[in-house]
Amino acid sequence: PNSVTAYGNDLMQLSDFLGKQRLVTGVSAEDIRSCIGKLSSEKKASSSINRFIAAVRTFFAYCRKFEYIQNNPALEVKTVKLPKHLPRFLTGPEVDELCEAPEKNELLWETRDKAILEMLYSSGCRVSEIASLCLEDFTGGYESAIVTGKGKKDRQVYFEEDARKCLEAYLADRKKMFAKLGKKDDVKELFVNQRGTALAARGIRWIIARYS
Repeated sequence: PNSVTAYGNDLMQLSDFLGKQRLVTGVSAEDIRSCIGKLSSEKKASSSINRFIAAVRTFFAYCRKFEYIQNNPALEVKTVKLPKHLPRFLTGPEVDELCEAPEKNELLWETRDKAILEMLYSSGCRVSEIASLCLEDFTGGYESAIVTGKGKKDRQVYFEEDARKCLEAYLADRKKMFAKLGKKDDVKELFVNQRGTALAARGIRWIIARYS
């Protein structure tokens, strides 16, 4: 529904610009460019202007298909370039503050959450890769592990000392938790929730958001 409304508004803007009495057969590429210029002068976002162009192209393609017009003038109109934004990244002090947040805030499961944050930072893994990490994926001393990334390609990642210490503290807590629950610890995934089931990627993202 929102898309239908947005495209309808785009076509109405073209109609208002050209005048209600203007026939579709008389619209040129220059007319469309002039309308785009007006939108630009109104400080419309590049993404909004490109959506306008897409709506107008589709409208004229429809008119061409049913032979209301002989040529589609919108095909001569190019989309505008979208501004490129540098990715947002954390500074060293910001990362340190985030990794210390579970210890300071005590929101959820301190040792687990600290291990998640330290391991993400140490290895450069994606959240989905950490979520799918299994105990059997580690090599001696938790110094490295094999993770499966995009395209189901495996690679080896490494964990520095702080991350390894946090992981060992979490695994000790994990063992106690399963004993308290009276359940056998047969979950192959590394990170679990407090019910003893594997922690999904969306769960890890939620945890990060809570401490951010």
